[in-house]
Parts: sequence; C-alpha cells; structure tokens
Amino acid sequence: MKWKSLLRTKTEFGAKHKDAKLRISAQQVKPLPYWRDKVTDALLLKPDIVTPKSHTVGWKGVVSHVVCTSGSKVCWSVGGVVDGLHYELCPNCVAPGSGC
Repeated sequence: MKWKSLLRTKTEFGAKHKDAKLRISAQQVKPLPYWRDKVTDALLLKPDIVTPKSHTVGWKGVVSHVVCTSGSKVCWSVGGVVDGLHYELCPNCVAPGSGC
C-alpha cells in the first residue's frame, strides 16, 4: 500500500470513528522480489531505512539497480472512562505483545 493511500485511509477512518486512536508505526518486512525466487543476504543493501512510521529494506535487483519493500503497521483502539475507570479496547490486536 502506498504511503498516501495509507494516510488517506487513516483520515477516512478517523472521520468515521472520532473516538478511535490511530497509531502508525514501522514494521520490519521481508523483501518481496518479483524477478527472483528469494533475496539472499548477499543481495541485501544496508542499512535498512527506518523511521518512526516505516521500515524499508532494499536489495540489488535484476532489472532495476535497487528494489525496495516498505512496511508500516496501523493500530487503532477505542477508549474512554466508565464509572471513573479508564479503559482501552484494541480490536485489531491479535495477541498480547503484538505491538499495538
């Protein structure tokens, strides 16, 4: 998914669910080659480019000199206060420690 598309989706979701908190963070990904069966360690270009919101890996390509794959993770939660107690629900978190 392209970065602009991700931000547009975040904005649309936020407009529909005003009480939801959205977080975008970097997620390490594996290369997704289209001319090779796999990318070996010898083909990987270092260092990875990591920002707070994306993690990009690059490698030497077959047709292009450099090929990249980037990853981001979007987490959302809905929270509030009931009877003086704060709560947070995270419907898109699949397991404890999933990083949301």
